[in-house]
Amino acid sequence: MTLVWQSSPLTGAGLLVELALADFSDDSGTCWPSVHTLARKARCSDRQVQRTLDQLVRLGRLRRQERPRARGDNLTSLYQFLLTPEQLELGV
Repeated sequence: MTLVWQSSPLTGAGLLVELALADFSDDSGTCWPSVHTLARKARCSDRQVQRTLDQLVRLGRLRRQERPRARGDNLTSLYQFLLTPEQLELGV
């Protein structure tokens, strides 16, 4: 989470969403919280979370892997932070 604080280009609700995602991440930067769980933690709407996740993917800070649903189970996406040394240095 410290890396996100140091390097995130986002502000406001977007930053809170990225920090919430980082809080769920393991040491390798991988996590799989639901959009609704992230929204509750960041105290914003589900739609704001979806916009922020799309933005993080476009910025190259996050990879999102959709997981197939098995028998109607609501599986969440798998997220992986992709923070490079250059991004961390420049705060990009």
